[in-house]
Amino acid sequence: GLTAKDVRHAVEERLGLQRDALLERREVVIAAIEKAVNESGAAESEVDPAALQATVAALEGNDAAATALVLIGRAAGAEAPAMLLAAESAAASESAARALVSEGLGSALLPLLSPSTPKQTAELALRLLSAASKHAAPDLSQRLLKDGVLPALLPLLALALGDAVAVRVAALLHALADSPSSRFRLLHGGAVRALTRAVVEPASSSSLKEYSVQATASVAGRPEDEVSLPQLLGDLCGERLPGTQREGLAALQIIAELQPGAAERLGGVGEVARGLRAAVGSADAAVAEAAASLRRVLKLGDD
Repeated sequence: GLTAKDVRHAVEERLGLQRDALLERREVVIAAIEKAVNESGAAESEVDPAALQATVAALEGNDAAATALVLIGRAAGAEAPAMLLAAESAAASESAARALVSEGLGSALLPLLSPSTPKQTAELALRLLSAASKHAAPDLSQRLLKDGVLPALLPLLALALGDAVAVRVAALLHALADSPSSRFRLLHGGAVRALTRAVVEPASSSSLKEYSVQATASVAGRPEDEVSLPQLLGDLCGERLPGTQREGLAALQIIAELQPGAAERLGGVGEVARGLRAAVGSADAAVAEAAASLRRVLKLGDD
């Protein structure tokens, strides 16, 4: 396959230099990558294959850190070609994704995930994050979450930039829930509450509702199970940790408050009834009281 040396040799040939003339001048290689960013994706929808191949090779080689910093800097400046090139590189290679994430990709993109960001820019930022988290590499998801992407994502899930962006967010949350520690961060960071709101929001599309239920199942550690949202939330209420119970209760309360006729339906879900019964005995007094209160609302008794 193409290596960083191959990239350097190609640049040397393009510049009319002798072989290995750039061996001690790696900054020139980085400059060439930067030039590729400028030239690639003029239509903001395509990446030049040669530029992609060269960039992946650089991100996989000895110049990985420097190349990643160049790309991240350009992407953080909301330059669409750089964001596309970084996204395609991260999608094409786990090593390339690792180089970008290790150099602070998540933190750099936070300003581009604001509800005030132009929709196209936010979509590109989400595409880049999704590409970086697609390789079933839990440490990459953990780093992105540690870099603070979750608080930035949740307002977008609430349709701040429209349904299509919210669908991308739900799909990204599903991908990030690939290890126990990441699921813990997602759950206790409010992901299940936000996903539940997306499901009960009347303006949400059927696609957003579907992706949100799938993401909730993933955060709950059950990505392969075919279960409904109330079943998932009821089971969370039945967990032993008070913090997990609290998140399940809060999400059930959202459904009960925002969805007409939901109380009667929720009361008929076995997992909800069992989960609330368990939560009443929680070691956390506030959780126990909240569970007892919700049982009364759902007409499940107050014992």
